[in-house]
Amino acid sequence: MVAKEVGVDLSTVSRVVNSVDKDARRWVSDAAIKRIREAAASSGYRRNPQAASLPTRRSGLVGVLVPRLQDYVLQLCTKGSKKLPSKTSYPLSSPTP
Repeated sequence: MVAKEVGVDLSTVSRVVNSVDKDARRWVSDAAIKRIREAAASSGYRRNPQAASLPTRRSGLVGVLVPRLQDYVLQLCTKGSKKLPSKTSYPLSSPTP
């Protein structure tokens, strides 16, 4: 959508939205970067971290799976693991409330 609006290739848009400023400028002109970012902002584009992690196969997520939440010890472990993201840069993915 952004690529068609700006008139550039999809890979060019990908380079701009997934790169640091100086990296994107190696392949794309400053004018094109500006047009791409404006089009992305006006369309409400948001980068999807899960999709961006697919090529690297590193999501940075910590998942917690427990067989049953009725077990008191497992409840304590789950509560303790919820404190992990505040001490690290890893977000926690947990189906528990």
